[in-house]
Parts: sequence; structure tokens; C-alpha cells
Amino acid sequence: MQSSINSDCGQTKEQAIEAVRQGLGDFERYVNSLDMDQLMELYFDDVKYMQHGVDTIEGKDRLKDQFIRIFERSSNIALSIQEIDSCGDMAYAHVLTTVTLKSVDGQDPQKVILRVLEIWRRHPDNSWKLTRVSVNNPSGT
Repeated sequence: MQSSINSDCGQTKEQAIEAVRQGLGDFERYVNSLDMDQLMELYFDDVKYMQHGVDTIEGKDRLKDQFIRIFERSSNIALSIQEIDSCGDMAYAHVLTTVTLKSVDGQDPQKVILRVLEIWRRHPDNSWKLTRVSVNNPSGT
């Protein structure tokens, strides 16, 4: 199978997909270690984060504030990559994210599974960063 070269970036489609896969692994690691500074390096400054029932969060600084509040309640996340594809300087990833929420009042920890669609874009420094994120919580919790 011959690799197709993405436009003007010198990367094959397979290299772009692997870069996004690496970014997802970094995301999981940074969230679980609560390394918000490294986590935010995965996002463009003008990122848009959309979740059903919540106002769209625009901008990396606002997203960081929201993440701090969210991750205070979680003890772990685990990603299950469903699909990644790319074309040129854009790529998308469909991911199932399992969030384990901290135990409250001695109850068993609760797990929430989120369906996430991410749009990644190649940055001028050739890294891949998130530009749009859409989160769907089918359980409604």
C-alpha cells in the first residue's frame, strides 16, 4: 500500500494519524497526572469545546478553568480510540472516554462514558493540536 503525502507538510497520512494518536495518549497522561499546563499545550488558543446542555467554551484559558473544576471530581480517565483519520492539515478522532468520578459519602465511584469527537489541526511548528471538541454524554450524568 502506498502512503499518500499530506499537503505541504511532508507527512504521510499514517504519520499524521500516529501524531494524533500520540496526542491522545498525552491527553490521557496529563489529565491523570493533573498536569494542566502540559494538557493545555495540546490546544490551539482559539479552541472551541462544545458539550450538550452547556455553553460553548471558547479559548484555552476558559477551557483550562473548566477542566480544573471537572478534574477535581474525577479520579481517572481512560480513552478508547474508535477512529482517527486525516486529510491535509486536519484530522479527526472519535474517542470513548471513561471518567471515573471520586467516591462521595462512601458510595462506590461512578463511571461515566463520554462520546467525544475531536478536530485536530497541524500547527505551524508541525505539531498537532486540538481546535474543536464536541462531547456527548449519552447517560446524561
